[in-house]
This record gives sequence, C-alpha cells and structure tokens, in this order.
Amino acid sequence: MPDAADRLHDVELLAQAAVGQPSPVPRLIATPSGDELIIADACRWYAFEIESLDDSTERT
Repeated sequence: MPDAADRLHDVELLAQAAVGQPSPVPRLIATPSGDELIIADACRWYAFEIESLDDSTERT
C-alpha cells in the first residue's frame, strides 16, 4: 500500500497533467499491445478505444 507521500505525488502528477505537462515527466512503458504508453510505476491502468466522437459543438 502506498504511503501518504506516494499518494501526494500521484495527486500532484494528476494536477500537473490536467493543466499542462507534468514535471518531471514520469517514466513510460508500452502497453502489452504496444499501441500506447502507460506510467511505468502505475499500480493500475485501463485502456479503451473510442469508436466515435462528435466534437462538432463546443462543450460548456
């Protein structure tokens, strides 16, 4: 189980990624399919495929 410092680091990484480029950039590795990258020390990750996207109108 991660300690409080690890969880704080995860929150900081998430916040940095939400507003721009995380610094430092975490080490990345390829997914088993080799199509995408994941954070190397992630305890859990999910992959999904977008089948359709309607971005014709601006979100509010």
